[in-house]
Amino acid sequence: MTTSHIIGNGSLVAHAFNADLNEMAVSLNTSDVYVLAVAKNPNEKFKVLSVLSDHTGLVTGIDWAKKTDNLVTCSSDRNAYVWYRTSEKEWKPILVVLNLQRAVTCVRWSPNETKFAAGSSSKILAVASFEKEFNFWTAKQIKKSIRSTITCLDWHPEGALVACGSTDFKARIFYVEKEANIATNWGTNTSFGLVVFDSSTGNGGWVHSIAFSEGGDKLVWVSHSSQVFVADCSSGAPAVISIKSQTLPFTACLWVDQNSILVAGHDCAPYVFSYDGKSLSTGKMLSQESGSNTGAMSKISAMRLFQDIDRTATTEKTGSKLTTIHQNTIREIRSLNKRNYSTIGSDGLLVFWDLDRLLN
Repeated sequence: MTTSHIIGNGSLVAHAFNADLNEMAVSLNTSDVYVLAVAKNPNEKFKVLSVLSDHTGLVTGIDWAKKTDNLVTCSSDRNAYVWYRTSEKEWKPILVVLNLQRAVTCVRWSPNETKFAAGSSSKILAVASFEKEFNFWTAKQIKKSIRSTITCLDWHPEGALVACGSTDFKARIFYVEKEANIATNWGTNTSFGLVVFDSSTGNGGWVHSIAFSEGGDKLVWVSHSSQVFVADCSSGAPAVISIKSQTLPFTACLWVDQNSILVAGHDCAPYVFSYDGKSLSTGKMLSQESGSNTGAMSKISAMRLFQDIDRTATTEKTGSKLTTIHQNTIREIRSLNKRNYSTIGSDGLLVFWDLDRLLN
């Protein structure tokens, strides 16, 4: 089953939910972050609770810490902010100076929510932590080996490693703990910033998204060449396999379980790829099942016709419509629980997906 909501007239860039899934933070391709109350049923609209306006450039990344309830945001203004709620339920920002010369492109909290990692166009991975003694956030930088813009990142479940993808066609894993000799699935590591894994294929195009499996022994990434890559260290040294899809390039990916990968992108629909430990199988496209509810999309007005022209990147209203729910590129996938996911797109849509009902 799927449920969709129109959140904005333009592209949605990033989104994140709180622990209770009743609030969502979203970037509408502006310098503001909107905190919305999630609609309880498909016919309701999302309500604006707060507008966070401290960034001066386009907001490129958002993540919401489930335990501490803090938000972290990053922007093309080269900064990151950590947002916390006061006793009056107002959001207060803390500026985190990352000392970057170019845009910050992505951000994610660590699993224990005491640190966050941010990728940038400066070819630098910044790892920020809160110094209680001085009451402010400090950032350490990793520069080695990265030759181009970092486009995506993900934390290892144990919190000692960060994987990142970049426009030099590479996927890498870095050790980011201060303490040395901490053992992980990917080996025992000795120093902060050490390259634990470097995809040696050197091809495949820009890396758009990257994700660890729940156990941390597998890594998936997708590239602009319409390929899906998996690195698996469960049996020793990491083995990399890939499959080239006949679809348009994917821009987002994550693990559903140890043997299933959810991807989405320029084809405007999610696909599920299967992994058996040795090979990848062509993905099954998720489509709207008969009778599913499309929520706010059911009402059409003259204003909506003009809005749709902008959302779907067309120059005129021809009456044609894609058979997929999303009418433009899917920008991001978020896991709500083990079988439910959300996607946002350049069409301004937020879509909720129930994998159990769609795959069975």
